[in-house]
Amino acid sequence: MRLSQYIRVAFVYPTFFAIGIYATILTCTLLLTEAVDTSAGARLALVRHHRQATLKWLQRLLRGLGLGFWLVAVLSLLGIRDALVSIMGWALALPIGPTSSLKVGTVLSVILIFGGGYLVASAVRYVLREEILCPLNMPRGIPELVASSTFCEYWWYSSCRPRASARLSGRSSRC
Repeated sequence: MRLSQYIRVAFVYPTFFAIGIYATILTCTLLLTEAVDTSAGARLALVRHHRQATLKWLQRLLRGLGLGFWLVAVLSLLGIRDALVSIMGWALALPIGPTSSLKVGTVLSVILIFGGGYLVASAVRYVLREEILCPLNMPRGIPELVASSTFCEYWWYSSCRPRASARLSGRSSRC
């Protein structure tokens, strides 16, 4: 491969791809901002209470997705994606200690399961409390009780369900 071809593949193509992703992110951000400013968006409790934070985190999410998409595309274009994936698989299969059967990937998966379950359960609790139960004019404390009970049940279910299915398949696990 000549130097001009390598420069084209390594620098020019990823730059054009990054410009396209950046334009897409700006367009999506503008569309989300306009959607939040509509009357339907203003009725949502999340927008009413946390408009700026919601927009900021949606922009961060879009930027992270764009960066991940760009990184995967550039690694594939350069032909090093498969090697990097195999190195990451090897690193996740490393044991924590010399005599431990606990692996790095297992610990990370448990953290992701608990963290993801917490985030989803918190979102369900917020929507249930602010959007569904609040307009029903229930007695004081009832919406919070129902939302908190749902939160606890959902978080337990999302965190312990994978372990319960592992028990059914013959692998031992505690919850």
